[in-house]
Amino acid sequence: MSSRIVSGEDVGLDEVLSGGFRLFARYPGGEESGSLLIRGAPGTGKSILGSRLGHAVAKALGADVLIACVEILPTEMLEQLQRFDWAAGVEIIDLHQQRSSSANRATSAIGLGLLDLGSTNDPDFSGALSALRRHAAGLGIRPRVLVIDSLARGYGLDSASDRLTADAVCKWAAEVGWFVILLEEAVDLRPTAWGFAVDTVIELQADDSGRWLRVAKSRFASSDPRRHYLEIDKGGPSVSPDPATWRALGYSREVSTGNWQLGTIRWEGPSNERVAVYGADLSDVSDIASKLAGKGAFDLRLGDLRREWQPRRWLRDVLTELRAEQPATIVVGDLRATETSVDSAGLHRAVEVLCGLAQLAGVRVVTWEVTHTMTIPLAHSVREVPIEPPSAARASTTVSTFRSFTGGPAHSAMVRLVDSFRTPRLPVSKNEV
Repeated sequence: MSSRIVSGEDVGLDEVLSGGFRLFARYPGGEESGSLLIRGAPGTGKSILGSRLGHAVAKALGADVLIACVEILPTEMLEQLQRFDWAAGVEIIDLHQQRSSSANRATSAIGLGLLDLGSTNDPDFSGALSALRRHAAGLGIRPRVLVIDSLARGYGLDSASDRLTADAVCKWAAEVGWFVILLEEAVDLRPTAWGFAVDTVIELQADDSGRWLRVAKSRFASSDPRRHYLEIDKGGPSVSPDPATWRALGYSREVSTGNWQLGTIRWEGPSNERVAVYGADLSDVSDIASKLAGKGAFDLRLGDLRREWQPRRWLRDVLTELRAEQPATIVVGDLRATETSVDSAGLHRAVEVLCGLAQLAGVRVVTWEVTHTMTIPLAHSVREVPIEPPSAARASTTVSTFRSFTGGPAHSAMVRLVDSFRTPRLPVSKNEV
């Protein structure tokens, strides 16, 4: 049986869906098909997310995407799509005003057409879809992805639709070998017939803290049912998962016995060992952290983050960069910055998840903080290296010691070694969003 996993071209959503959407042939000799329902109230991002995912799947299939407009006009949809960077260079065709410019184009096009359902009391869904499909083909559009915008009240397609209508749409898509994306108006998100018929259900919500996405159903693969942050900007929609969703760093290194060195001080430990550095002076602490990490380390400066920065988005962006660069060592500091964030607990948690994923992948981690106490509790066993903050009673001895292994001025820092992170998931409090 032919099957594949298709990316939504968004690293966050792919992580939530365990890789992407599952498409497979449901009839002998047929082509791969699938179905997705995106539900939400007005303004939650259904049309934008649906069109973006539709185009991503169409590209993977080497075909075009057809957006069937029910309540919105094709010209309105065209105006909306042209506002996003991801659609730049994409041929967008109003089927009622123009033909495709090239039948042999290399990129996937977007066709926009009205879906004529006839009577709203008894809509002929299959007939309307077949007619729109023929019309698109006659204009040079070669779709294998269909987006229906939207299943709206007043057209016989809302939550009152019966199960037979919902099943008929999904079976039609399976017969012709298409991936169908249904956008449903749903204010209270109570289950409807459409949710039972499709392979995957994504629910969207919006509140004062932003837009949120949740995968309510994933028939053929595991998924994360938590709420995930959905951002829509000029680049298009992007999903920043809950930190506990991330399964892996995205690359790995073999864990072996490694050598640590700080001036004349040397010790051995696992190559994925975590070292925490803290003390009272910013330049001293950051300097020791850099020396421990060595050349080529990936340096994450938390102090450069804006106060309102979304921790989930920060973690998503960092993991994307790490997967591209694949460093052997990661440096994270100043951990004190987690206290000044609007979402202090969220940023704290994101940093801990990052450190855990890195150590599981065999990557060395150095964290640093300007303070006399650790912001992030060291829940694992600790062993100390003889680097201590100076005190009045032994200032001269401390100065001499620091100069001996740094080759520079006196430092006021404490270095602690934290045993390797061994658990694949951090405990999640029921109170965490």
